[in-house]
Amino acid sequence: MAIENQTEDSNIDQINNLIKTEENAESKDQARHIEQKHAEKQINNYKKSVPKQAFKQPIKHNVVEKPKSHKHVHRHKTLVLKKPYKQKSQEKKSYIWILAILAIIVIAVVAFLLFKVNTGKPDAKPTISEVAATVNGEPIYLADIDAQYNSLNPMLQQIYTKEQILNQTIDELLLIQEAKNQNIKASDTEIEQELRNFKQQNALTDQDFNDLLEKQNITLTQLKALISKRLQIKDLLNATIFKNINISDSDIENYYFNNKDQFSTPEAVTASHILIMINDTQTDDNAFKLISDINNKLDDTNFCELAKQYSEDLGSKNTCGTYTFGKGEMVQEFEDASFSLAINATKIVKTQYGYHLIKKLAYNKADILPLEDVASDIRQKIYDATAQKNFDVFLNELRAKAKIVNYMIESPAAETNTAATIDSGDSVVNPPEPRGNLDEFAQCLTEKGAKFYGATWCPHCTNQKELFGDSFKYVVYVECADKDNPQVQTPECEAAGISGYPTWIINDKQYPGEQTLEGLAKLTGCEQ
Repeated sequence: MAIENQTEDSNIDQINNLIKTEENAESKDQARHIEQKHAEKQINNYKKSVPKQAFKQPIKHNVVEKPKSHKHVHRHKTLVLKKPYKQKSQEKKSYIWILAILAIIVIAVVAFLLFKVNTGKPDAKPTISEVAATVNGEPIYLADIDAQYNSLNPMLQQIYTKEQILNQTIDELLLIQEAKNQNIKASDTEIEQELRNFKQQNALTDQDFNDLLEKQNITLTQLKALISKRLQIKDLLNATIFKNINISDSDIENYYFNNKDQFSTPEAVTASHILIMINDTQTDDNAFKLISDINNKLDDTNFCELAKQYSEDLGSKNTCGTYTFGKGEMVQEFEDASFSLAINATKIVKTQYGYHLIKKLAYNKADILPLEDVASDIRQKIYDATAQKNFDVFLNELRAKAKIVNYMIESPAAETNTAATIDSGDSVVNPPEPRGNLDEFAQCLTEKGAKFYGATWCPHCTNQKELFGDSFKYVVYVECADKDNPQVQTPECEAAGISGYPTWIINDKQYPGEQTLEGLAKLTGCEQ
C-alpha cells in the first residue's frame, strides 16, 4: 500500500473500509448489529495500536493466488494447485509506511501516552520505575507498552518485542512533537468533520455514538484530541517528506530500461477443465466413466454449461472451470496437457485429484510489458522510494536533536555508560567485588563535587554502593526515594533532573547507570 499526499479526503474513512452490510443479512437488525460491531473496532483502533506490517497469509490448500498482471487473470480456488505462484520479489514495505499508515490513519500508540483512561494511577507525579522512556522530557509509560504488547494476539507476540513497540512509539512521539514545533494544528472544523464522517460511515445516531464511547471507555474530548494529533501528523508528513517530490518522464524511462526484468510476463496458458474426483466414495473406474460420458456430450459450444453442471472443482465450476497460469503452478499432468494442446482442443488427463477434461482456450508467450502499460506503477514506485529517503533523513534529524532516554535497555556498566537502568524490583543483579580500601578515592570524588543519586529499592544502586565497600561512607549519596512513599521521587532529585537510577552528576553533567571505578576515575581525575 502506497501512502499518497492526503489533503481533502477523510482520514477516518481510511481507518477501516466503509461498513458494508452482509448480502445475506436476514434483517435490518442483523445489518445494524454488524455496523455496531465494526464501529466498536474503529474506536478500539483509536485506543490501541498493533504494529503495522504486511504478513503473508498462510497458504491454503487448494487455493491459487494469481500474480498481479496488466492482463486479465482469473482468480479462483483450484484442486489442481501444485504450489503457490512465485512472484518476483518486490521491495519490502519499509518502516516509513508503517509509520505513515499509523500517522495518517490513526496515532493509536499516542492515545496511551496522552490519555490514560481509568488507569487507576494516583495524581502524584509518576515515578521513574513507571517510565519506559522519555522523549524530550515527555514520558512513555511501561504500563502502556505492556498494554499494547498484551493486546497483540499470541502469534504477533512471537514476532514483536516490547522494545520494538517502544521504539516505534518513540518515533511516533517525535513526529507529534515536531508537528507542534511547526505550529501545525487541526482546526475544530476539521475535527468535527471527521466525527461526522465517522458517524455516517458507521450509520450511528448520536445516541449510538455516545453509547459506543462509553462502552469503549473513552470520552468525546479524548477522541477529539486523538483525531487532532492524527491530523497534525498527516499535515506534517505532507509538509515534509511528501513535499516537492517531482518525477519526470525521463526518471520513469530510466527506471524501466534499467529494470526490465520487473516487467516481464511469463509464458502462460488459459484453460478450462471439468474435474471428477477420485475419493473414498468414488472409484477410479467410476470417475473415468463419468468424465468419459461428459466428454461424449461435449460440442463446440457447451463446455461452460457442462463445467457448471458436473465439475467437482467448486472453486472454478461457476466460472466455467477456467484458469490462467504459468509453468510450475499446477500439478505436472495438468500443466503438460494444457500447454501441449492446440487452441480449443480437449483432452482427458488423470492427476492425483481425479480425472480432468481440459480445453485449451489461449496461450501467451513470455513478454515484456510496454512502458506505457507500467508507467504509472513506476511513477508510484519512484515516489515511494523518494518519500522513504526523505522520511529516513527527516526522522534521523528528529532523533539527532532530541533527548531520548530509553530505560528498557539495560546496559552493562562501562566507562561511558549512557543508558540508565530502571528496576522493577524483580531483576537479579550480581553484586561486584569491592576493590579493597578506597577511602582516598571516595574522598577525592567528594572533593571533585561528584554526587551519586539512587533509590533504596534499586538493586543497581546497591551494586554501586557495594563496589566501594566500607569506603562508600565517603561518597556523597542522595536518596531519591521518598521516605513515606518510596515510589515517589524526592524534591531534591526532581530538581536535579534525575530520570533514572543510579545516576552520577559530575561537573554538572549526568552519567546514568552503574559506573565502574575506572570510569569514575577518568571522569573526575581521581586516582584509585
